[in-house]
Amino acid sequence: MLVVAKSSGGSAGSLASRIQAEQTRYWLSVNRTPGAIFEMLQLETLGTNFLNHPIFTAWVKYTDDFRKKNLGTRLSTLTTLRVYYSDATLAKLFTEARKVTKTAKIGRRLEAELLREWSLAVAPPALIFERLKLGNGGQKLFESPLFTMWTNYIAMFKKANPRYKDDQLATLLRSYGRRELTLMLILAEKVPSTKDIATKLRGQLSGL
Repeated sequence: MLVVAKSSGGSAGSLASRIQAEQTRYWLSVNRTPGAIFEMLQLETLGTNFLNHPIFTAWVKYTDDFRKKNLGTRLSTLTTLRVYYSDATLAKLFTEARKVTKTAKIGRRLEAELLREWSLAVAPPALIFERLKLGNGGQKLFESPLFTMWTNYIAMFKKANPRYKDDQLATLLRSYGRRELTLMLILAEKVPSTKDIATKLRGQLSGL
C-alpha cells in the first residue's frame, strides 16, 4: 500500500515522503503499469469520490512518471479510469471537478484528455451525444456542463475532420423532436449563459 506523504511537515512527513518516493521508484524500476498500481491501491473502492483523494493524486504522479519512462505508451490516467467508469460518469466528474478550486486543474486536464481520446478514435459527435446521455437532458439541457463539453468536442472534431458535416441540430431533433426542441430553445434564449447557442440553433431550425 502506498504511503502518502502528509503536507504538515516535520519528521513524520519527511519520512512518509521518502517512503513514497522509494515505493514509486521501485514500481518504475519493475515497470508496473498504471492499471496494476490502480488495482494495488484499490482506488476503485473510492467510488466516484476519488479526484480529491491524496492516494489518487499520488497515483496520477506515478502514471505521469511511467509515461515519461515509457515514451509513446498509450497507457495513461484516463485509459485506466475508462476501464472502471463509463465516459458519461467520467465526463460528469471532470466537469464538476472544474468548479472546485482544489480539483479544478486535474478536472480540466482529464476533460481535455477525454475529448482528445474521442477525437483520436474518430468518434462521431452523435455517438458522444449518446454516451453522455444528453438525450435525457430535458429543458435544462443547454445549461448542462456536459452539453458544453459536447459542443466543444464538435468544434474539435470539425477541426480534425474538415469534411464532417455539422449534425448537432439533427442529433438534437432525433432525440427531442421539432416541437419540444423549439420550446427548449425559446427557454434557453432567456438564459444569458445559453442565449448564444440557443439563438444559433433556433436560427438553423427555422431554416429547415
